[in-house]
Amino acid sequence: MTSTAIDYPHIIDADGHINEPADLWDTYLEPRYRARALRVRTGPNGTNHVEIDGRWSKFFHGDFLARGYSMGKTFEERQEIAQRPYPTNIPFGGNNPQERLTLLDRDGIHKALIYPSLSLEWEAEGIDAELSLALCRAYNRWAVDFCTDSGGRLVPIAHIAMGDALTAAQEM
Repeated sequence: MTSTAIDYPHIIDADGHINEPADLWDTYLEPRYRARALRVRTGPNGTNHVEIDGRWSKFFHGDFLARGYSMGKTFEERQEIAQRPYPTNIPFGGNNPQERLTLLDRDGIHKALIYPSLSLEWEAEGIDAELSLALCRAYNRWAVDFCTDSGGRLVPIAHIAMGDALTAAQEM
């Protein structure tokens, strides 16, 4: 498949999801929360799962973790992809800012608003508000670092936990 850049100088990708690195929360989460961090682990069946607060996620498993790499694939291809380790299922530009800039240039896009992927849905697990806020702070610090050297072309969008409105406003 080839791509043709659009000849318009101010196109913005308003839905630029990225794939967080598996060690994001071990690296960016405040030390007092690290034992409860979000982690990608290999489950008993050999596929990756997400662990949150020391428990296996009800929703994040190999199929979910492979979805970015498996778009447009057949069911059988998706099943095979879901067996691979999470980092190998991240598409080009999925968690490397220079690769993302290459994609923007190829497609004639001026900027991309950067949103999370793993971080979007873990709150459905029913973890406590304090941990939710800490996980958001960790993601937000990482997202700023991810976008820092892009010359303003990659724009991080904050992830805000809504369990405590005052703290959410402070994080913004």
